Amino acid sequence: MTKSRALTQSKQRNQVHLYNSWKHPRLMHCDGYLEMQMVRALDFDDNVDTFVTQPFTIKVAETWRYTPDVMVRYKDKTFTVFEFKPESKLTPKSDDDKEYNKLIEKLSLYKQLITQKRGLHYRIASEDLYSPQIFVNHDYLWKYFRYPRSVVLCWLHEHTPNEHIRYFGEIDKVYAKPAQRTFVKACLAYGFGKINLEEAFETDSEILWSVK
Repeated sequence: MTKSRALTQSKQRNQVHLYNSWKHPRLMHCDGYLEMQMVRALDFDDNVDTFVTQPFTIKVAETWRYTPDVMVRYKDKTFTVFEFKPESKLTPKSDDDKEYNKLIEKLSLYKQLITQKRGLHYRIASEDLYSPQIFVNHDYLWKYFRYPRSVVLCWLHEHTPNEHIRYFGEIDKVYAKPAQRTFVKACLAYGFGKINLEEAFETDSEILWSVK
């Protein structure tokens, strides 16, 4: 999985975001902020092996092409193709919402083409797949992915924070140097230390270490 189609601007005039994932070797394009949020969540999913945005384009009709948002390969070697849509677009505004009905008809057609022609699982997802707090915590931890996983793992084995830290508030108490605090949080980003992403990070937020 190496392809990521270059984008300029979507038909919906969404802003294009560039995304650098530790699970994929190339810079990827996300067509809008929602897509970037959903793609970023894949970096925190332990079940995801790798993924790529804008993975392929299929021909629907003579002048009609469709490119799904993301293709994910899970650690069990299965694949899923995702289309991300705002929850507001997946909720009808009335019993006869023509725009909603047209969208659902298109998505059903895309699903049929991808499952039959490509043999891939197709899923439609929106922001309600995650709580708002999870997105906030992803925002906080994502910047620590700038340190390579191998480097963070080496630091973890050398400094063994798992022997000294049990709660989020202890990070600043145990480590005086900002660089060390940063590496502990990088451990949380990579999942070496588990913290509840459903809740805001507080002093007494528990960290469960699982060195991989």
